[in-house]
Amino acid sequence: MRELRLGITVLFAGLLMAQGDGDRLVAKIPDYLKLEGTVKGPGGEGLLVESQFRFGVDGQFVAYNAFEPHSVAAVVNDKVVGIYSVVDPAVVDPTGRHFAMRAWQPMSGKRVQSYIITGDGVRDDFAWVGRLAINQKGEVAFWEQPDAELIRGTIVGSDLRFHVGRRRGRKYSGAQVALSPCFTPDGKFVATAGKRKKEWFALVGKGIVKAQKPGLRSVEDVALAPDGSKFACTVLEADLAMNGGVPEPPGVVEGKRYVLLGKEKLGLAAEEAGVPTFGPHGKNLVFKYLFEGSMGLAFVGEAVVATKYGFVGNPVFDSSGETIAYAAVEGGRVPRWAWLRRDGPDLMREGRWSLYKRTKNGQPEPLVDQCDGIAHITFGPNGELAYAQKLRGKWFLIVDGRRSEACDSIDRPWWSADGKRVEFGARRDRELWWKVLELE
Repeated sequence: MRELRLGITVLFAGLLMAQGDGDRLVAKIPDYLKLEGTVKGPGGEGLLVESQFRFGVDGQFVAYNAFEPHSVAAVVNDKVVGIYSVVDPAVVDPTGRHFAMRAWQPMSGKRVQSYIITGDGVRDDFAWVGRLAINQKGEVAFWEQPDAELIRGTIVGSDLRFHVGRRRGRKYSGAQVALSPCFTPDGKFVATAGKRKKEWFALVGKGIVKAQKPGLRSVEDVALAPDGSKFACTVLEADLAMNGGVPEPPGVVEGKRYVLLGKEKLGLAAEEAGVPTFGPHGKNLVFKYLFEGSMGLAFVGEAVVATKYGFVGNPVFDSSGETIAYAAVEGGRVPRWAWLRRDGPDLMREGRWSLYKRTKNGQPEPLVDQCDGIAHITFGPNGELAYAQKLRGKWFLIVDGRRSEACDSIDRPWWSADGKRVEFGARRDRELWWKVLELE
């Protein structure tokens, strides 16, 4: 292990520092806003979270949440759109041309008011909505609870309806609202989970969702193949307590979890399994699991085995759908309920991060060993790998033997079609920049 660390350290020292000619300032952060604050977690605990900056392709926008002493601001470019009690990080569509943010706040009495913020403005005609997703047409998908009330800090109401853009589906007695719905890359199909009477359903549809898999005790997560032809879901063999249509959030309830793909139950040999992820052609699927005090990733057909990882991030496929890259963490702090959630890696604090890639039935190939952070792993069109790496409190974008200048935070990279250029958004102190790395 010592030789590997030395090799990686020397390699990093030899990387070529790159500064693009197309760098430009997108926005400045208002001086009075703080970039970290405390929010209420699913278990009622306080979670320290940081502002998350989401950039559009070409730097056409940056949307983020920032904090005041007793409230949260939704900010787009240089404009504070509104001040609310809660503002989620923005979601961005696969083309990088549309964004959406959810915000809400208590009103007089028990009333609650929700807001959906997009590039077209602010919609405020909802009592309460769940997490958002957005497709490349700019259509926002979400669950709505029209009669929601805030009672002793908990959202309570009756039936929910699923929205895609201006379309609205049938009523469900419960819905999985704590995680974003899932669009296919082309935005034609969408998936989520809903409950009718005592049964949970994986809901998949073109436009408005329809029940696909009845008779499940609880569904915590749904993933779609890129062409929408099949889905996989995380099933919990325990009942989720309901607060007026809103279940306990994914990961909170203890119980056996497995991945359902068609009629096949995956990960049964593990203590728990979940977070299914399809490859770009839908041929391969990878899921996370917990086994003998460790966490791992398995392709369909692979055995569940103990690993040296304390935590693994979400896998990323290359364009062939045969190779994955992923981060693994030793040490660190992450809530127990976040281990098998898609947003779990965002909640990991500290720890020593490493980067690996591998193929099905292949051995992991270490790429980076023991740094302060790994994020935004992205394969290029020719199989190249880009990722953000944290060292000594600063973030660098690493790609094809080059690294960016030091930044305070970095958003996902965007590759040019020919693989000769990578662009990304970054924060440097209180300035938000669009950065360009020319690879030739």
